[in-house]
Amino acid sequence: MKALILLGMVAALGLAACDGPDQQSGEKADAAQGTREHIGEGPGEAAGRAIDKSLDQARDEVKANADTMQAHAENVAAAIDNRADQMEAQADQLRHDAKRKAEAIKKAVEE
Repeated sequence: MKALILLGMVAALGLAACDGPDQQSGEKADAAQGTREHIGEGPGEAAGRAIDKSLDQARDEVKANADTMQAHAENVAAAIDNRADQMEAQADQLRHDAKRKAEAIKKAVEE
């Protein structure tokens, strides 16, 4: 029986620790105004809980958008790197061709 009571107290503390800052502020305001129900929550605490929930959802959406943008940026960077590699290879080929033509012209002039 004592273990069950202890478990209940730990669970109650755990739930209290889950309250967000706005819910905690609302709870304090309800207690100060005497509007807190004996069992349950008062209007300020309920409003605070709703605010905390919407802020958590907004944070999750912002993080998801940031992750998507990061992935897109990485894809663009990889595409740019690939194009740069292609251009470097093309430049190497042009230098090689120019050198070969210059040698051919030099040889033709010497003959």
